[in-house]
Amino acid sequence: MLASGLIERLEPFRQAGADVYMYDFRGYGKSTGESRIAAMTADYREILEKLVNTNPKVSVYTLSFGGVLLLNSGFDFGRLHAVVFDAVPSTLDPYKCMEDYAPTSHLPSDCRAFVANASSEDPVLPEPKSRPLLEAVKRCGGRAVWRGTPYHPFKREPLDQVNSRLKVMALELGITDETRHEQ
Repeated sequence: MLASGLIERLEPFRQAGADVYMYDFRGYGKSTGESRIAAMTADYREILEKLVNTNPKVSVYTLSFGGVLLLNSGFDFGRLHAVVFDAVPSTLDPYKCMEDYAPTSHLPSDCRAFVANASSEDPVLPEPKSRPLLEAVKRCGGRAVWRGTPYHPFKREPLDQVNSRLKVMALELGITDETRHEQ
């Protein structure tokens, strides 16, 4: 999904008082360059470095392949307030050449700031593709949240359903004073 397709979906974050930054990876949308993993992870790391050097409390919401790139970026996750992974695959199989980039292999030893979110009825990323990452996040101290609704960020769901889910993510990221809750 391109950044332009997410703008309206991230409105709950902005309404909760967050500064929202988004970008298209190299070679996607209006971004130029070749879409090579090494270049995209370097871009992610550079963006995060600039954000944490100018903001005292940076939280990241990442979805699908973006979560794979974040975990492979080499960034010091201890510098982030919170990280929410939404519908991130545990592996990149069947692409054997991608085994070195498996998200479960790049989790830090301390994941207390991590929330891995998935839907047991995700029509794009079936549970067996997401469960290993959620279990690995739990083992290193993070939270795994299973939603029972059929949802994937790339699917065109009714905007009210998307906004409801993203409000929960805003709570997880700590950008609102409301009490945390589960759907």
